[in-house]
Amino acid sequence: MLSFVMSGSLSAFGGLLPAGSASRAAQIMGDAYLLPTLAVVMLGGTHLLGEHGSYVGTVADVIPITLLKSIISVVQIEEAGRQLIFSAVIFIMLLILRMTESSLILPMPRRVANLLVFLAAFLWGLSFYFQKEAMSHIGPLLFTGIRGAIAALALLPFVWREYRQTGGENRAITRFGILGGALFLVAGGLQQAGMITATLTNTAFLTALYVVVTPFLLWLLRGEQPGLTVWLSAAVAFFGIWLLGGGTLMAFSSGDMLIAASSLFWSLFMVVTSASSKLGKPLHYTFVQFATVAALALPLAATFEVVSGSAIMTAAPSLLFVGVIASAITYALMANVVRYIEASRAAVLLSTEVLFAAALGYALLGERLGAVNWLGAAIVFVAVLMVQLAKPRTKEKTA
Repeated sequence: MLSFVMSGSLSAFGGLLPAGSASRAAQIMGDAYLLPTLAVVMLGGTHLLGEHGSYVGTVADVIPITLLKSIISVVQIEEAGRQLIFSAVIFIMLLILRMTESSLILPMPRRVANLLVFLAAFLWGLSFYFQKEAMSHIGPLLFTGIRGAIAALALLPFVWREYRQTGGENRAITRFGILGGALFLVAGGLQQAGMITATLTNTAFLTALYVVVTPFLLWLLRGEQPGLTVWLSAAVAFFGIWLLGGGTLMAFSSGDMLIAASSLFWSLFMVVTSASSKLGKPLHYTFVQFATVAALALPLAATFEVVSGSAIMTAAPSLLFVGVIASAITYALMANVVRYIEASRAAVLLSTEVLFAAALGYALLGERLGAVNWLGAAIVFVAVLMVQLAKPRTKEKTA
């Protein structure tokens, strides 16, 4: 009863604020606040039907939703478009909350899982465009740091929910998260710096090389010897890179070289992430990782880059999309979807992110490659698929 009394009183007080500001009252004055309010509450971890929720998560997630509303106003999106955006946020949150319910009995249909993984690949491919767009306004360290801060803040309610379900703090996961965050900072910083001069298409395909490099790092660090398919894929990938550069490596820009170097650190990041998955709590790991990125990158940006409030606001749409949609929400979604789909199928579907990025570079940025370059890009993609589909080597039994 007390909850209903408090809810009604707060609703009445909330209604007085816009009425007092406008010096008039109308029945539809609160309509524009309905979906944003639901989005904040659900993003904060509160179930739509009640039963449980998080005050801390709700208050924390007022910030990204308010920022989203401000960006929508600056971009001057029509009211119908605003409602669609907030409806999409609510829909995604319903999916995530349903999948994380401990009482869920029926498994997710495979076709739905496939569709959601494909959606994640599209969002990650789209994020390449926003990452490149942001480099016209702010520096790579500042972008990486703000991205990490936004993602960590948006992940907070999911982490709290995971903490309550699994119980206890896992210091090993925290250590893995710090290491993963440091590697993410180096890889992401190199990638963002390279995107200043590199094309979106080259960025996508050169970044995807981490898939080919990772098995060799596992061999070096863990003694897991790669199979014949992996060796062949490495040769195919090198040939594809040579063609992507027009038949010579000298045609690559300095930005292309930085992105190619970032693939090595993305591979190390994947090795750490793979090791952390055996300890459970994937959201805890991801939260610590992004929090570490923010804690390290923002002071570096303040020291070595020009930090401008107006520039940050100009890049806000890109920061918001990459931080909330392509990082926090998509990572939280994938952490649950992978339980309902084979790892090999998920890997192949996620590999399509490079195709989405290339298509967006063609459609939105007017990037055009020659026939030889496109052939090289296709060969790199084939090399990535070869690694994804390769069967893991089994260790020989000893007597």
